[in-house]
Amino acid sequence: MFLPCTQLLYFFLVNLSISVIQLLEHMQIDALDNYTFLPFSVLLAIFWIFTYKKVPETKNKTFEEIIALFRQGNGSFFTFTIT
Repeated sequence: MFLPCTQLLYFFLVNLSISVIQLLEHMQIDALDNYTFLPFSVLLAIFWIFTYKKVPETKNKTFEEIIALFRQGNGSFFTFTIT
């Protein structure tokens, strides 16, 4: 349940930044004229840090070990119930 909500939050933030940029262009404010990629770069950095800190590493682990990680919560602020 948590992951789809975060994904929707990310989509909302990206779409909001697009709307702000379009509004600035409509008002003929060239605040981000050649730097329209900056809001997306900032959001990408935030998303990357979140993923690095909160998503457990699953490389070279069996499916059972991954399930055990999610059952423990692995120190993250979200937990999963796998039955």
